Amino acid sequence: QQQQQQQQQSQCTLPDSQTEHAELVLPVPEHVDFGSVRRRMAAERSRSQSTGTVGTPSEKAAQVAAARQQLQQQTPLHEPHHEIIQVQEQEFQMSLLHDQIKDLLKRRGGLVASATRHQEELEELQMQKAHAEQRLERYGENPRLRWELKDLQNTECQMQENLAEVHQRLAEVEAELNDKQGLLATVGAKVRA
Repeated sequence: QQQQQQQQQSQCTLPDSQTEHAELVLPVPEHVDFGSVRRRMAAERSRSQSTGTVGTPSEKAAQVAAARQQLQQQTPLHEPHHEIIQVQEQEFQMSLLHDQIKDLLKRRGGLVASATRHQEELEELQMQKAHAEQRLERYGENPRLRWELKDLQNTECQMQENLAEVHQRLAEVEAELNDKQGLLATVGAKVRA
């Protein structure tokens, strides 16, 4: 029954409206072993699933680029097709870099907002701490004020650590963003050349 369904599906024809928008299909030499490419990709997929890692967009793009590169190495390309593929590869790289830069800009914006919020909270806490110290000086030793001051000091230390961590992540994102923007400029110059 399954064979009958497959046979019926293989005999189906597409309506004329869909054939108008057919994509350009590049000829692929017969000696390319797509089975080995599929097996390797399946092995990589099962490896990443067994380790519990989820592929990030940059990891997926790296896998796609590696598969393309291996396919290009296996296939002797004719000169006109080779140029088309190179242009498409450069456009893909630029698109990927644009996406990565957009993601980094979004992360940077979130980190800047978080750093600003943490800084404001820290300043408010420091004012509260200063007021608690003034009350302690003015009214003398008070266990409740002493406990409040100690609590404010602990909270201040924690907030300073959080702020330092946000600034560290922000610096990392800034460095990665600068690298990606430099790489985009390099790839863009190659495309224009």
